Amino acid sequence: GHGGIFANTPNLINLKCTCLYSFFMKRVPLIRIGLLIALLPILLAFSTSLLNGTSIFDEGSGSGAYLWLLMLTVPIGLLLVVIGLLVKLLRRFGS
Repeated sequence: GHGGIFANTPNLINLKCTCLYSFFMKRVPLIRIGLLIALLPILLAFSTSLLNGTSIFDEGSGSGAYLWLLMLTVPIGLLLVVIGLLVKLLRRFGS
């Protein structure tokens, strides 16, 4: 027939997308992951400053350099928090 091996490919892709969608909608806590991503550079800077015995704000020792990552992680983390809140609201009021 037509299609041969790839005849069921759209159905498989649809099944995989549906499984991924249901996994992320039901299992992944996007709000907590977003907060962790947003605050990760602060935790890294604090822990490395404790290990090195230097100031958390000292870029020369390396600990303070982690704080520059906040420019990248805070927007990504806040985006994940907003998506998580929207998913939670849609789940509560949508069904």
